[in-house]
Amino acid sequence: MSPFLLANEKVGGIEVRPFSVITQLAIDALSDCKFNRAEQAASLIWMQMRPPAEVKQAITDGTIEAMVREMAEQMPLAYLKPIEDWAERQNQMIIEGRVEVVPRESSGGSEPGN
Repeated sequence: MSPFLLANEKVGGIEVRPFSVITQLAIDALSDCKFNRAEQAASLIWMQMRPPAEVKQAITDGTIEAMVREMAEQMPLAYLKPIEDWAERQNQMIIEGRVEVVPRESSGGSEPGN
């Protein structure tokens, strides 16, 4: 169970979780892969429908690309638009939730650092 407020959603009938640190790790692990549009959509759905521990294990053992490509071969093309729309909403939430950390100006050195 997640302590966070964002709930899972259904995308094309598949339950997916919100983007997380594991999502970013998976995206980084797949960054060198040459995916077409459908494979990119399948990669997002695969990493978000699987438990985070399973995604992390696939990254660790190097099977993540093969798992994504296998899912892409089976994914209906009608899912592309709903997946892209969902991914854009996730991205927008990330952008809106960002904070900028601004260093404090020195006040003479009597305050502890951040």
